[in-house]
Amino acid sequence: MHLGDWLEAAEFRDPMPGRAPMPEEATAYLHYTMTHLTEIATALGETEDAALFTEYAEGAKAAYTYQFLSKDTVDTDRQAKLVRPLALGLADGAVRRRIEVRLVQAVANHNYQVNTGFLGTPFVLPTLTAAGRADTAYRMLENENAPSWLAEVKAGATTVWEDWEGKESHNHYSPGAVCQWLFDTVAGIRVAGENDFSIAPVPGGTLTHAQAAYTSLYGTVASGWTRSAEAVHLTVSVPPNTTADIRLPDGTAHAVGPGTHEYMV
Repeated sequence: MHLGDWLEAAEFRDPMPGRAPMPEEATAYLHYTMTHLTEIATALGETEDAALFTEYAEGAKAAYTYQFLSKDTVDTDRQAKLVRPLALGLADGAVRRRIEVRLVQAVANHNYQVNTGFLGTPFVLPTLTAAGRADTAYRMLENENAPSWLAEVKAGATTVWEDWEGKESHNHYSPGAVCQWLFDTVAGIRVAGENDFSIAPVPGGTLTHAQAAYTSLYGTVASGWTRSAEAVHLTVSVPPNTTADIRLPDGTAHAVGPGTHEYMV
């Protein structure tokens, strides 16, 4: 029994979820889990465990490739089936590039609406951004036609719904994982180390300004930008006893210490 990508948009939902095997999702997450366990075992110096977990991770990836990517592509408009191999490290090289192109096509084919479920929704906007299509990610974010995040807002939602149709719980966080993308991509705040941050905002869509703040153990790190037709103005605040690597939208980078830093690009 497996819930799979629980509560995708109704058009793509598996029949009787939870009552049948979900081999695609289960194989993908076996690889993902074993990859992380390899990292943990390596950090702890458990070399035998790391070797075993690596074997399982590679085996799961080989099985996934054979079963689900054997034709070097996935031809579907079901966003979850395209996002998963990209987000979980199951597709490489030319295969990865073809799936990225197909994902963008799938999103466009469904008018930039969201049809992923619990597993795929946290990854869909980051995956599009990593593919160099932040423009597509922003169109999904700002879409007001259901299924989408803003369709819920237009319907009067003050919390995040469990399903895109509003038939289940009206206070259920999973689709709200989009907030991570707002922090680490729109505002660009990422934790790079114990007292080190990476700030790399990606302005886009129709947004003319954005601002976010993260309260770390060392104090508050903040990033905000305003955008006009002429330039983007970025302001970054870095707390005491920390450092940050700032990457501007034009690709230039700055290594900075505590304080407030402003840039115009």
